Amino acid sequence: MLDRVLGEHIKVQTVLDPEVGRFDADPGQVERALLNLALNAKEAMPRGGLLTLETRGIDSEMAREAWDVTLPEGRFCALLIRDDGEGIPAEDLPKVFEPFFSTKNRGEGSGLGLAMVDGIVNQSGGFLFIDSTVGVGTELRLCFPETRGEGEKGDAAPDGEAEDLPLLKGTETVLVVDDDPMMRKMTCALLDRAGYQTLSASGGPEALGVLETHAGAPIQLVITDVIMPKMMGDELAAQIRSERPGLPVLFMSGHSGRALDEVSKSDIPLVEKPFTAEALTRAVRRALEEPNGRKTD
Repeated sequence: MLDRVLGEHIKVQTVLDPEVGRFDADPGQVERALLNLALNAKEAMPRGGLLTLETRGIDSEMAREAWDVTLPEGRFCALLIRDDGEGIPAEDLPKVFEPFFSTKNRGEGSGLGLAMVDGIVNQSGGFLFIDSTVGVGTELRLCFPETRGEGEKGDAAPDGEAEDLPLLKGTETVLVVDDDPMMRKMTCALLDRAGYQTLSASGGPEALGVLETHAGAPIQLVITDVIMPKMMGDELAAQIRSERPGLPVLFMSGHSGRALDEVSKSDIPLVEKPFTAEALTRAVRRALEEPNGRKTD
């Protein structure tokens, strides 16, 4: 999937430690974090470059010696994502995990990417570090406490996920609407992998244009972010329902509070960001098969 998302101008290599241990986490969330960071790396390498994904077993002493960071005593499983891109200025590094902070130009991203990754790592009791030098590149280090032994929780998840996956696939054509290009690409990539045909738009006006001019297979679902400039998601949904009453809509959002008050009153289903591949495809299938029933993941 990374090859399709990143493009031919970026080479992906893996350096995998065969002795690395196990850790407890939601596989879909970890996958989402890695994809998010890979797309960040792509933005930092517009002319191409090398993206390295590495696994490594470490302890607190090794982390202190190699990275000059402090970890609690014990063993950790480290996932490292390294690029040779533009790098981040030293004065910006302390702020990169803050929600809505972005080093991109205005309108090119929401600033939620690294904050989401930080949340995913924290949920699993892990630690996230960053090291970056302008003109050299950036390395993200996701460190998860190692789990010793073969716990039931760790053993059961892959089998259950494998059983459910066939039910989550589809072949329908889906239009993804999001003003954050990274989120838009990631959502399309997850749906492409599940068999869907995807189209994308950066906002409500562009989405209406796609609906009007698309000449391929009929669009069978619109997935739209809620908080967007120019046209909010609920405004887009209202216009779609007025012009195409049989076309289902699925909201997605990482916001909360008053921004979602109107959405919460709607019968349109909502999938909350950050979502796993399983949560997204489950919400898509529900929206397609139960277009009039509100279900929230």
